[in-house]
Amino acid sequence: MKKILSLLLVAVSVFGLVACGSSDDAGMANSADYNYAVETEEAVYETEASMDDFGGTNYTLSESKSEAPSEPMADRMIIKSASMELQTLEYDLAVQRLNDKIVGVGGYIESSNVRGKDIEDSWSTRSAHFTLRIPAKQFEQFMSDMTTVGTVIQSNTYGEDVTAQVFDHEAHKKTLEVQEERLLNILSKAEKIEDIITLERELSNIRYQIENLTGTLKRLENLVSYSTLSVSIYEVHEIVEKEETPKTLGERIAAKFNDSLEEITDFFEGFAVWAIGSIPLLVIYVPLLFILILVGKKIYRKVFPKEVHVQAPEEKK
Repeated sequence: MKKILSLLLVAVSVFGLVACGSSDDAGMANSADYNYAVETEEAVYETEASMDDFGGTNYTLSESKSEAPSEPMADRMIIKSASMELQTLEYDLAVQRLNDKIVGVGGYIESSNVRGKDIEDSWSTRSAHFTLRIPAKQFEQFMSDMTTVGTVIQSNTYGEDVTAQVFDHEAHKKTLEVQEERLLNILSKAEKIEDIITLERELSNIRYQIENLTGTLKRLENLVSYSTLSVSIYEVHEIVEKEETPKTLGERIAAKFNDSLEEITDFFEGFAVWAIGSIPLLVIYVPLLFILILVGKKIYRKVFPKEVHVQAPEEKK
């Protein structure tokens, strides 16, 4: 009896391998353009076993082969993602515009990280970092509209084609579902406890694989349907346009000369800001420093008095 049951399980496994092989061959034949046109095939797999241990009844297993998708996959399944850095003089307005655009296209914020101003430093700036999920159909237009949110400093886009991966997962899932159906058919005819336990164990394994493939397909579908965009918004006091890199010797000398002038100007401007801004402190500290110097001199003279040199009279000859 156990030998007969083992033959049935082996037959089901062999069928699954044959179905997988057929699906893989079809995918490989058309992987160049990912247009999978697989005609439905009907194959009859018959296994007849005389099962005396089941009461002398003859059981016949006859099922049709798994059907591969008959319609071609015209569109490639691309997981799109991008990252952008923006600068703005109007931070609050930029964040509000971004939120409005997200709502307008039906997207959502997956995560955010906002940094405010430092209370002790009035010159500090704010920044915000968002991870957005945008519908794939509106993704490119959304990227173009980001110029109305702020000045784009950097932009990177990425793409991953998962068409073949999705097709393989769907074919594997279909094969497992056929195997599950066959095992259920055998289980309905089994009578002995040990046979039922063996079949249920195999069914549990197949169902576990089906659930994993279903979860993977849903995750890929979500990544394809909603593209991911990482946006960083920085508040600045001034937006400086990027200058072209000098090429000739004259341009390089002129650029270096201008940089030197800018550094000198920045130094004197910084010194003037420090000097003028420190006047209230200087009014207090300068007289105090002068008094400390006078007191220090008096103390020094008392501790280290000057030695008076007395010249001895010349001895009379």
